Amino acid sequence: MKLILFFERVETLCFDGSALVESGNIYSFPESKPHIYMVADVGRNFHSWVLHGSGTVSCGYDSYKIKGGDVYSLKSKDRLLSYDLYPPKDIGDFRLIPSPVKGNELRSELVKDNGEKVETNVSAYISNDSIVVFNKKSRRSPVTLSCMDLEFNVLWENEDYKYVMHSPSRFDYSGFKCIGNTFIFVAGTRSNQIVALNRSTGIEVWSYQVDESCADHHLIREDLIVVMGKKTLRLLDPLTGKEINRITLPEEGFASNVVFDGEYLYVFTTYDPTIRVYDKTGDTLVHHLLAVPEPYQFNPLDVPTLLDETFYISLNCASKPKYALLVVSKAELLGQLEPTLEYEEKPAIDVQCVKEPDDSEHYEVTVRGDDLDLLYRHAGVAALDIVGEYGKGPDENPNRNEEFNGLIKIKLAGVPVDNRNDKDLERLSYQVERAAKDRYFGAGIHAIRVECEWLD
Repeated sequence: MKLILFFERVETLCFDGSALVESGNIYSFPESKPHIYMVADVGRNFHSWVLHGSGTVSCGYDSYKIKGGDVYSLKSKDRLLSYDLYPPKDIGDFRLIPSPVKGNELRSELVKDNGEKVETNVSAYISNDSIVVFNKKSRRSPVTLSCMDLEFNVLWENEDYKYVMHSPSRFDYSGFKCIGNTFIFVAGTRSNQIVALNRSTGIEVWSYQVDESCADHHLIREDLIVVMGKKTLRLLDPLTGKEINRITLPEEGFASNVVFDGEYLYVFTTYDPTIRVYDKTGDTLVHHLLAVPEPYQFNPLDVPTLLDETFYISLNCASKPKYALLVVSKAELLGQLEPTLEYEEKPAIDVQCVKEPDDSEHYEVTVRGDDLDLLYRHAGVAALDIVGEYGKGPDENPNRNEEFNGLIKIKLAGVPVDNRNDKDLERLSYQVERAAKDRYFGAGIHAIRVECEWLD
């Protein structure tokens, strides 16, 4: 097992034989090297990404004033385009129109009754030959599910799609998958309904009602559906929707993710960060591993990526702004190999507390080395460690520094002059400030201010 540190939320995907990690930049594994350097624009805080079958990835971002996204080619490594998203104030009456922006990529527009078009992040689901979108024809009407071909010709509409709940600003649904001649649809966390619709007609084939609170997403494959309740996993037959088995978890922890490799079920739990491995029937606990280093937890928003007998797992922390990637082999999870935790080699890091003339104190972080990416990541990690250790966080902290005025000075030393870009310093400052604000907003922490500079 290996732990690799980041200072932004980690998300994992698999593409073209490589595991990809998005955390500010896009990294490829197992090399652990940047694959794409994201555009270093100040004001962009990347928070989500979607991989498309054509080899492009849409990276969502937010900023102080707008939300939007960039579309990158994973092959050429170029940014193809950018777009802004303006969430509508009211989605009472609208039609959702997927609009092509480049190649096979789509964005969504809400078209209101008055003809106003507003770009939004409401999803359109795309299979290899069709697009499924939502419409709402009037404020009081139910949500209509529409299926179109790739030329946007309507194939069918289901006007009795009663499972999707909505509010003035969002829909409540959490999953969608095309399997054979069936659309498998997760109707949302409030209705807790799994529904299968005939792909050709839109008529309901089967539905399954969950009788407990569910996770935000579930495992949907051609050979198995796993519905994740907090304490119970339900194994369903994708063809019939019938329950095959149930796995009841121990009292400690809640199910956050599950991965199935065709032979074993790997269940990840939060609060009690454990990986439990069951056989494919769910009857036998093959092995369980408790090896996540404190204070990390599994990130419930990111499904672990399995590639070449290796898991790439996103970690975060509930009480501090700490993020990491855990790389662990199947052999370790199955008990075939003794797990040993290794840490990524760090650059030289020096942290000093400096007294100001007014008797307040600030911190200086000096990170030295010649690998810019390594310095960048570990400078951010060290700065947020200061925020979590010495700032006024949400929990009582005996180490917090009451004289800390919120200023952190970051110095990157040893980077060749030709490799320096002041935009990188600006973006590092913004991202550390934003991460601190997001994590401790309203919790009494000092406003974090970050200044960055190069050192020879």
